[in-house]
Amino acid sequence: MSGSDQGLIAVYLTKWNSTTMMRDTVANALRSLSGMAMSWATFSIPLTYKKGFAPDSAVIVMSSSGMTPADGSYLFVDNLAFAGSGPTAISSTESIISNVTLYPNPTKDKLNISYSIKEGGNYTIQILDLLGKTVSNQTVRAVQGNNRISIDIPTLVAGTYLLTLSNGAEHSTHKIIIK
Repeated sequence: MSGSDQGLIAVYLTKWNSTTMMRDTVANALRSLSGMAMSWATFSIPLTYKKGFAPDSAVIVMSSSGMTPADGSYLFVDNLAFAGSGPTAISSTESIISNVTLYPNPTKDKLNISYSIKEGGNYTIQILDLLGKTVSNQTVRAVQGNNRISIDIPTLVAGTYLLTLSNGAEHSTHKIIIK
């Protein structure tokens, strides 16, 4: 990190809930980072488990300038690992969702999402803040092949968010920045 930057690292382990058609947070952790470090430092971030089952996704957010992007900030990271006890096993599945592009990113009032899918059907687009709270949730009908949708986001406060596109069984998660 640079100078007096106030960075953060957030970790979310989630599992898709096909009953509610939303992601359940299995575990999470948040650690603030402050000031400049001129050498590598080893540290761990304990996860707080909210559910007792194995997650199917891990989202790790690292920011050198906290919740507000700052020009010229940087953060170098090496050797990420999950260790310890708890249901941390992440199941691996090949996603049927591919070629996801979010633009413009950063954006202010409208976000375009283009993606390809192998199987048509209902898909959920969920936007989460960095604390794991759902701030937007909508269902769209997608066709096999290429799809494009635009979503209005004028009510979102400037900052970093996670967008998840899911068909109930498989998902794709991406970072978006609202300015």
